[in-house]
Amino acid sequence: MNDIFVDDLGEGHAFIFVHGFLGSSEMWSLQKDYFKSKYRIVSPALPGFGESHKAPSLNSINDMAKFVLEVIEEKKINKFHLIGHSMGGMIVQEIAKIAGDKIEKLICFATSSIGEIPGRFETMDESIRRLKEEGIDELKSRIPPKVCFTLSSTEYSIEETLKSGNFKVFGVYDLSKIKTRLLG
Repeated sequence: MNDIFVDDLGEGHAFIFVHGFLGSSEMWSLQKDYFKSKYRIVSPALPGFGESHKAPSLNSINDMAKFVLEVIEEKKINKFHLIGHSMGGMIVQEIAKIAGDKIEKLICFATSSIGEIPGRFETMDESIRRLKEEGIDELKSRIPPKVCFTLSSTEYSIEETLKSGNFKVFGVYDLSKIKTRLLG
């Protein structure tokens, strides 16, 4: 698993955290800090996202679920609590279909009740390809207008970020340093 980041903290019963689309394992930092004194916290950055941005992204919720299960198996974890946010919630539902006997508690946070929605999420590689082919204006038309990106306490509008040409700032390559929030 070259180029894959997996945070593994604490000791005790395992608690697996799965981030959502455009997220990273960093999104769970407050939860990791809180729970690591009582649990073993495992929080992978999915391939193509955040700290695992150099790894090729996966093409389906099922592939991402299998990836998380590989991480769990590699860590020699047999039983665990599992939480997923947004797309991560879809991934953990798929994990429950594949290996439900290993899950003690399943938490889906801000997610759909369907584990696989074809075409709902494109891979990061696909997003990059579309940006290069279709340009900034088309990309902007697909992003909700009230989303902004914060990097080192400086806010960037989507337009400023995209015009900069620095997609690390946009988050395609370094989402672990970006906090996304909805305004107003």
